[in-house]
Amino acid sequence: MQISHKLHDKQSYSSSYLTQFRYVLWRDWLSIIRDPILAKLRFSLTIIVAIFYGLVYLQLNRDESAVQNVGGALAFALTQQSIFHMMCTLQNITAEMPVFRQEHRSHLYTTPVYVIAKSLADVISMHIKRVSVMRQCTLILSF
Repeated sequence: MQISHKLHDKQSYSSSYLTQFRYVLWRDWLSIIRDPILAKLRFSLTIIVAIFYGLVYLQLNRDESAVQNVGGALAFALTQQSIFHMMCTLQNITAEMPVFRQEHRSHLYTTPVYVIAKSLADVISMHIKRVSVMRQCTLILSF
């Protein structure tokens, strides 16, 4: 009896996983674009962190240890930015939990589709910021 209930839940979604994913991704991308204050805050924090990394590693000597220091600085910056942005994604998911529960109970989309689409929408916007941080770090580290 429990197996038939699970089969009924899978069949009760009126659209395919791809369609659900496309609409959830589009909605999340629009919510990122429509919140300019949060985008500006994240971008300004990214700029401040990039300048901090650049100032810490400013005026390195041109020898073998400097190459290792630059590599370490870039690896640390990339790791820190990845963790920061994934924490923002988790915070957004938990903030939207009431809406998610209501829409999930209405069988609009499945949980994996929501999490993957939400993460992908955030990753796209974060990748743009991450590229700008890495560009600024390499510019400052090259002097």
